[in-house]
Amino acid sequence: MRKSNEIEVYLLDHWEDIANLQEEVQKFKSRIAKTIPEIIDSLKEKEWWRSGNFSEQIYPEVGEPRAIHIFNKQWQYGNKKWHSVYLYVENITLNNMLGDTEELPTAGIWTGEGLKDEKKNLLMSKLSTIVKELKTNWHYDENRGLVFYYPHKAGEWIQIIKDGQLVEEIVKIFDNLAQFIDPIDKAIAEVLRMRKGKK
Repeated sequence: MRKSNEIEVYLLDHWEDIANLQEEVQKFKSRIAKTIPEIIDSLKEKEWWRSGNFSEQIYPEVGEPRAIHIFNKQWQYGNKKWHSVYLYVENITLNNMLGDTEELPTAGIWTGEGLKDEKKNLLMSKLSTIVKELKTNWHYDENRGLVFYYPHKAGEWIQIIKDGQLVEEIVKIFDNLAQFIDPIDKAIAEVLRMRKGKK
């Protein structure tokens, strides 16, 4: 066995303190994860939620939660669960918010996997037009059927956490997404007319 390097010597000399820090890190991550149900409870008090047919899904269902997906029954355009548009905020984890991973938290609209060619192009076109009209700094991923944006930089998320405003901030992000509810309703109605062969 080789001689310990400088970092390893430091670890050995401070082993107990480091072990305690690791335990506190896990507790902090767990605390962040527990904000997701709080966020959903706050969303259910919103007028736009109460006036629609909304439901939520926390993803993944098992393990550390990191995403909230908001569905509306009217946005279901096929027989499968994923044949639906939904609003989302993803990468809601401490590592993501600190910028320790490739992806910062993102927010946007997912158009589902059940649309093909002309119908998918129509829906993406409608959403793209809406986004441009609202002059938002969004990105487009036509392959995955996404329009999305990054609400904050890593440093901004850190300050939000320090200020104890994480729940309130993510609720604000969903309020921003809620401005797309009526336009999505109209776009889905047009897509469904196409599915039925109507003009």
